[in-house]
Amino acid sequence: MATGQVSDDELRRARGLCEALRAAATANHDKAALPAGVLDVLNDAVERAGILLSFTPDRYWRAMARAEGADGAMGELVLRVTESMTAGTWPRLKVCVSDACHWAFYDTSRAGTGKWCSMRVCGNRAKQEAWRDRRRTNE
Repeated sequence: MATGQVSDDELRRARGLCEALRAAATANHDKAALPAGVLDVLNDAVERAGILLSFTPDRYWRAMARAEGADGAMGELVLRVTESMTAGTWPRLKVCVSDACHWAFYDTSRAGTGKWCSMRVCGNRAKQEAWRDRRRTNE
């Protein structure tokens, strides 16, 4: 297979990884445990990528994917997730709760309780709908 091309199986696994990461980010809203299926997908990506851990002379460590192509790229993505988990920023990666959106976003709210990708768009729509609902029930 030529460089830059992916097989149907690699594409299926990449989509599965994307959905697993979305499910993991969704779990960040209520600090839920990661579902077993998500763990399976992440662990499979790590195994296929041949993640290598090495120590550096300056008393740190470095992780990298040994695999090339799609497996290496998916491994590097999983490594960025582990870096975020290590840094403590992972819980702020969430998925917009709007049924029409579901975009991933980084929650910059002070309390880390953001629900929408954008207050100007999805948040505003949700608040308008709640206002309309309250008006209807008060009439």
